[in-house]
Amino acid sequence: MDVLGTPPKQRVPCTLSSTSLVSGQGFTRKLMIFGLSEEQIADFFLTYGVGAFILLMLFIIGQLAWQSKAGKFGTMIMFIGLGLGILGFVAKIVLQSILER
Repeated sequence: MDVLGTPPKQRVPCTLSSTSLVSGQGFTRKLMIFGLSEEQIADFFLTYGVGAFILLMLFIIGQLAWQSKAGKFGTMIMFIGLGLGILGFVAKIVLQSILER
């Protein structure tokens, strides 16, 4: 009881974390968008979205090499620079799958 003699209000547990939990009447639930959790959406776009951007960048580099008439050596250098980025992305996926086992 407080100073006025009234009983304290009941507290409703509220849990907030990086997974966007929404508090309700004494329970918590994950935020869902189109039936998918935030974690599932992020995982999908970080894997397939980045892969799609890599394919787009391959096309852009090819267009730049063709329009600038870079020649075989210049085109090779342009694709090697992009290839290192692709290699890093693939290595990340491989390492994640190894560490999850």
